[in-house]
Amino acid sequence: MKRPRRSSAWAKGLGFKRERPYIAAMSNRLSTHIRAATLYESLNQLRHLGRVASILTCYCVFATSAAIAEERQAPANYKELIQSAVKTSFIDPATVGLVEISPLHPTRGPQLGDWMACLRIAINGQPTLYSAFIDGEPPKVILLRLAVRFDDCAQDQYDPLPTAPPIQDGPAGCRKK
Repeated sequence: MKRPRRSSAWAKGLGFKRERPYIAAMSNRLSTHIRAATLYESLNQLRHLGRVASILTCYCVFATSAAIAEERQAPANYKELIQSAVKTSFIDPATVGLVEISPLHPTRGPQLGDWMACLRIAINGQPTLYSAFIDGEPPKVILLRLAVRFDDCAQDQYDPLPTAPPIQDGPAGCRKK
């Protein structure tokens, strides 16, 4: 026996939707995708703004540190300061051979002090790179350490560090009796 068709009024009274259920599901998914795409675009814009902000921050920090370093004058006696630090830093000074020094340049980023110079020191005949950092007024060597890659000591040009003249016992021309 056939069932009688139900009227649309009967369906509305029971709360049934006349729409096809798969169309409603597709429209819900579509609105979810649109919301997700909008959120994704917003996140990409925030990431871009974050990158721009970090680049500007880095630029400002480096520009400020460069301006500060330019304001301070490089110590004229930096070679003597570093030479005295080298003399007092090694346990066995007999192992220290030729000492070469690079020109003085401003420190960058995580490096200590205002100025730095690279050293190439022959220890037991083996050349080793060191970094010397100068800070303060009056200037003094605050750190002498093995060079790291960030110091770029391998790229510098080196000149021999002049050795200190031998200490004389008395004034020139006077002889001991």
